[in-house]
Amino acid sequence: MPISPYPIPAKARQRSMSEELSNTHQAVLFAHLHRTIVPAGGLMVPVVLLADFRTGGLKVKWDYGIIGSLSAEFRHQFPSIDAILASGKNPQTQAKLEFHEGKVRAYVFVADNSLLIPANNPPDQPWTLVTEGSAHPYPIHFQPRRTGPVFRSPNIVPSPQWRRSTLIILVV
Repeated sequence: MPISPYPIPAKARQRSMSEELSNTHQAVLFAHLHRTIVPAGGLMVPVVLLADFRTGGLKVKWDYGIIGSLSAEFRHQFPSIDAILASGKNPQTQAKLEFHEGKVRAYVFVADNSLLIPANNPPDQPWTLVTEGSAHPYPIHFQPRRTGPVFRSPNIVPSPQWRRSTLIILVV
């Protein structure tokens, strides 16, 4: 069965969580790392989270092998992961690999549950306040469609009422 990854944020400012993998498969990890030098601060790698139906947790896959698992308690903290799995996709995040006493330890990073799936709901009010950034005006000019025949005479000049302009403020 092919895996359809769905990228989710691994880290967010003060709103992320890391969990050490249990049942870490050292042979798979060392097979992946056979030509890679792991720096002292650890190595970040992309991983895919798969549903583990036996334990209710998650299996963690890196490239061609399962490298470990996450507990059911960890999975229950993130209902958005269940929604992604139910849609037929698999969450893709990052894991940090570190050497410790001759073994590789792996830590999976996942941002806060509210940041995993984008909210596609517009605001309730027609106007909202923007909290951060500096405003840069960006003028856009609209011309409404004309109905009826269009005359291509060089003597006819459209009146100014045909033009409207709108000011859009981009916040950076």
